[in-house]
Amino acid sequence: MRRGAARQHPRRLPLRGVRPWHQPHRRSRLPAPRRRRRPPGPERADRPVHRPAGLRPRRNLGPRPPERPVIVRPEPDRDSRPWWDAVRRHELTVQRCDACGRLRFPARAVCNACRSREASWTPVSGRGRVYSWIVNHQRFAPSMTEPLTILAVRLDEGDDLLMYGNLTEPAELCEGLPVEAVFTDHDGETLVNWRPLPG
Repeated sequence: MRRGAARQHPRRLPLRGVRPWHQPHRRSRLPAPRRRRRPPGPERADRPVHRPAGLRPRRNLGPRPPERPVIVRPEPDRDSRPWWDAVRRHELTVQRCDACGRLRFPARAVCNACRSREASWTPVSGRGRVYSWIVNHQRFAPSMTEPLTILAVRLDEGDDLLMYGNLTEPAELCEGLPVEAVFTDHDGETLVNWRPLPG
């Protein structure tokens, strides 16, 4: 039995050309012009921010509030709360195991050397050397300065004692650059930052 020719879709024209493809519909009239967006202007600055309620920035919401400096607020947990309390007193401390005397930071409940759960907090010099750093060029808030340099500092008291903070003064960064901790008070919070040591 001989098979008949394939039937084309009734809504499209037959395939033709070197590389057959569906042909466009024949239009009975010219296409409508493409809709264009209006350029930004003063009248668009007061467009509704909530259409159902009809709220507009200038009429209903008042002037824009002034920008305030952005500060990252710490959230102490059970292990790190004593460290943050010491930072508010401008003291830099690390944990010391009461069993083997090993220093550790960040704070944790168990010593990674002897597995003891007994520990106390001891002050350190606040000096160290740059282990690594990043330079952030992204402004997460209008009041933030850019670029923002964040350091990872290895304390002089131990190779595995790493602390992080912002660089407060411009410097030619390199691995091993000596730095010291500085305490920055702002809006009821205290953060640990770092500045380069002379020489």
